[in-house]
Amino acid sequence: MADGWTDGELRTPDGATLHSYRRGTGPSLLLAHGSSDAGRCWTRLAAALEDSYDIIAYDARSHGLSDTVSDDAPAPSADLITVVEALGLAPTIAMGHSMGAATVSAAITERPDLFRAAVLEDPGWMTEAKMQEVMAMAQQAMAAPPDSPARFGARPSDPVDAKFWEESKRQHRRFEGAASGRVFGAPWQGVVEQFRCPVLLVWGTTGLVTSETAEEAHGLSPLLQDVQIDAGHSIRYGAFEPYVAAVAPFLAAAPLTAP
Repeated sequence: MADGWTDGELRTPDGATLHSYRRGTGPSLLLAHGSSDAGRCWTRLAAALEDSYDIIAYDARSHGLSDTVSDDAPAPSADLITVVEALGLAPTIAMGHSMGAATVSAAITERPDLFRAAVLEDPGWMTEAKMQEVMAMAQQAMAAPPDSPARFGARPSDPVDAKFWEESKRQHRRFEGAASGRVFGAPWQGVVEQFRCPVLLVWGTTGLVTSETAEEAHGLSPLLQDVQIDAGHSIRYGAFEPYVAAVAPFLAAAPLTAP
């Protein structure tokens, strides 16, 4: 056990190893991190919620201590579903950030029987113009030296967040080849239309989601709720207290069963 987590490993149907972390007590809450983060990047949030939830985080492939992704690996949502089934978490609440939010979105539509609610922190729900802007910024970041902070954005100011953020950057293996399509997945509109459980969208003033895409998402799913917080893409790093204040009541009010 390190920093409050109990470590574990599980095997996927295609033979890969995923590293997991667990803490707390209560109904299950599964956390899916963003690109270049890792499972323990949820440590600060988990510490705030562990008295109420059995919290499980895991390292996505090519992140943390999990195996490196291959071009023939299944979609990230398949790994999240594997974690739910292997650990007997269903019906669970799933929470994801960025890449992890895309993973959660896909999983709750593919296997709605496993999930009773979801929280999505600034998923890649973008207009075409915003997508082009983000891709240009990503290309610029990848051109920076491997040890440059510019490759991964600003270091979190909180020392706990910063510790695991820095660790995750050292562990991260960049996606290559066909695996590079794993970050955002399918067009988001078609996924949102299939939501069958309550979903909370948490978006920032300067993140990926804009007021235009938030409004469009509401038109696609009556099950969607949203809250905007004055923060950037990594909302819980930049505005932790407002983030917890927005998420905690939604979690507490989640239905006890899957749809």
